[in-house]
Amino acid sequence: MKRLLVLTGAMLLSLSLMAACNSDSGKQGDEDSIEKSNDNQKNNPIDADQSSGGFKDQTDLKIGDSGETESTIGKYKITVNSVKKVDEIDGKTPSLDYYFIAEMTVENIGDEPYDVLDIIDNLNFTKSLDSGGAGDFSKLHESVNHFEGTINPGESVTGEAVFQGQDSEVYYLKTIDGLIASGAVKNQTIWSFDSRETE
Repeated sequence: MKRLLVLTGAMLLSLSLMAACNSDSGKQGDEDSIEKSNDNQKNNPIDADQSSGGFKDQTDLKIGDSGETESTIGKYKITVNSVKKVDEIDGKTPSLDYYFIAEMTVENIGDEPYDVLDIIDNLNFTKSLDSGGAGDFSKLHESVNHFEGTINPGESVTGEAVFQGQDSEVYYLKTIDGLIASGAVKNQTIWSFDSRETE
């Protein structure tokens, strides 16, 4: 009987030691895999700009400047050539104080073709960076040289977008904030100009 108890105790002790060894080797395996994962990240770092689309925010652009952007549509460059403030277009008056006709050039700097209106629809016009602003109304006006058609890689097109705005000393044309928040557009572009530049 004593012999049976000693054998049972020895077996339990052996099983306990084996379980402890397996647990340690599991921990070691996990630590090894974590170290390998960290080594892989060090050897293959992800560039911060690349992960956000490759272009930094451009928030101090002026009339005549170009802003480069990447979105889920593709990569593009917009140059704001001029902005003109008018009281009416084709006999129509704006809901707000003025219409603003922005002549812009859009260049496809990506690898895929896209509809230029998809790019123009990413912009809004505002007198304050804290407010949402208004989008393009050019489709409502026949006399405006509105954007249309597909832009192939390496091509550019110049046209006019029409925005509405209130009377202000300073105006902004920018990428819609919600598109950046959702990840649809990777970086912000903001053009600022004063009212004298729109006369």
